[in-house]
Amino acid sequence: MLRKVKEKAVIKQILKDQHNRVILSAAAGFGLNLAYALYHGVIGIMAGSLWFLLLCAYYMLLSVVRFSAVLYDRQSTKQNSSFSEQFLFRFLGGMLILLAVILAVSSWLSFRYDVAVVYSEIMMITIAVYTFYKIIIAIVNAIQARKQQSLWLIAIRNIGCADAAASLLALQRSMLVSFEGMSKQDMELMNALTGAGVCLLTIALGLYMILGKEK
Repeated sequence: MLRKVKEKAVIKQILKDQHNRVILSAAAGFGLNLAYALYHGVIGIMAGSLWFLLLCAYYMLLSVVRFSAVLYDRQSTKQNSSFSEQFLFRFLGGMLILLAVILAVSSWLSFRYDVAVVYSEIMMITIAVYTFYKIIIAIVNAIQARKQQSLWLIAIRNIGCADAAASLLALQRSMLVSFEGMSKQDMELMNALTGAGVCLLTIALGLYMILGKEK
């Protein structure tokens, strides 16, 4: 009984620390992104779909980006180096731009060949809840990074923003084909505008990390 009480106290102490919360969130995001990558990769190989394979590449690269951020944090506790942090910041910025390119190509394929995943109503509600959860987490991380001005926190914030924006695009694309009520022309216009906005946002975040923000 006493052991359980101590374990709960340790968990509460960990969750109270902002740094630990960010690490746990990034680690959870890494696991989910990796699972998404494997899911889309299997479907892409079985169906011979370039669109699914591109989504696999997108989520796999996003997993690498998040893993790099978590790995750097663990290494920085052993060897603190501002140069390493600057290098990581710019490296992750370049990866965000590459993510934007992959997302742009997949969005073009979806528009060109009218590709989208249709889900049931319950599944759509689940995806919507998870997407808005990611948006809330991205906003919270943005506020925290702005207060502390940490390059590492800013990198985590930008990764989360890019991920949330891409999830919003995927949610919109699936909702438009899963629920009736909008013409095909209007759906194509909405997807094109949202896709362009998400890609431009991701590129802007990447350029900001590569060209700006000196510590």
